[in-house]
Amino acid sequence: MLVSIITLFPEVFKPFLESSILAKAQKRGKLRVNLSNLRDFGIGPHFRARARKEGSRFQRLPKRGSYKQVDDRPYGGGVGMILKVDVIAKALEKVKNKKRKTKTVLLTPQGKTFNQKIARKLAREKHLILICGHYEGVDERVHQLVDEEISVGDYILTGGEIAA
Repeated sequence: MLVSIITLFPEVFKPFLESSILAKAQKRGKLRVNLSNLRDFGIGPHFRARARKEGSRFQRLPKRGSYKQVDDRPYGGGVGMILKVDVIAKALEKVKNKKRKTKTVLLTPQGKTFNQKIARKLAREKHLILICGHYEGVDERVHQLVDEEISVGDYILTGGEIAA
């Protein structure tokens, strides 16, 4: 089984993948995990202000930022930031295997609650793509790009990484 995880924080997964039952499954060839950093598909790099006033002195900043933008304000208004649809679409295009049937899952509070039945169903997939939401969620158009939405329960998490 191949599991591709699209996330803003791939480093969060490394300790889990290098220990426990997941490490054993990988060593035996039963599981392969591909971590994709969503920022690799972001827009940018962006320009920053040339100087910023700090106290009574100006601090120099680089002309060009090194980060890539993956989020934006909701188009219909509202608070917070959401992950952009074009960034997620680019990541999916890169990760999807054209030759292999894939199941794409968005980890979201609005999804079906994860249970043993869903776990068994997902375990039968050849290629599973997990998209970790973050911030206030994702652009509504992302829901059209996925096969299923799953929630791990009725509680608040800091991001989809914990759910994955």
